[in-house]
Amino acid sequence: MGELALSGELRPVKGVLPAALAAKKAGHSLIVPQYNGSQAALVDQDTHRSAQTLLEVCAELCGQQNLSLFQSPPSVDSSSLKRDLQDIIGQQQGKRALEISAAGGHNLLFLGPPGTGKTMLASRYVIYCRK
Repeated sequence: MGELALSGELRPVKGVLPAALAAKKAGHSLIVPQYNGSQAALVDQDTHRSAQTLLEVCAELCGQQNLSLFQSPPSVDSSSLKRDLQDIIGQQQGKRALEISAAGGHNLLFLGPPGTGKTMLASRYVIYCRK
């Protein structure tokens, strides 16, 4: 249970604790992202596992690797949380739309195919509006 990034990395999600409880009740094991490992450990440390990437999950399922439950979340560097419009290379129209929307308190709709930067722009927009 986790969000799969385009790079194959497993990203943390909300709701791991209820999912781990349901999996234990049903007699199943759960594989979660490493960041959510401490939440799954609250329910059952013996059957639930954590992984960083989808390749690790595949290796576990094929019997090539044994995953364990990572119980402490990795330290988050505060500089990685500082996202700004300067991080965006190109996307001049998108950045301009963000500035106008944030300045005027207007709504903004992101449209486009996967991989075009909608999520990246939206994450900068939320931080930009909080300033």
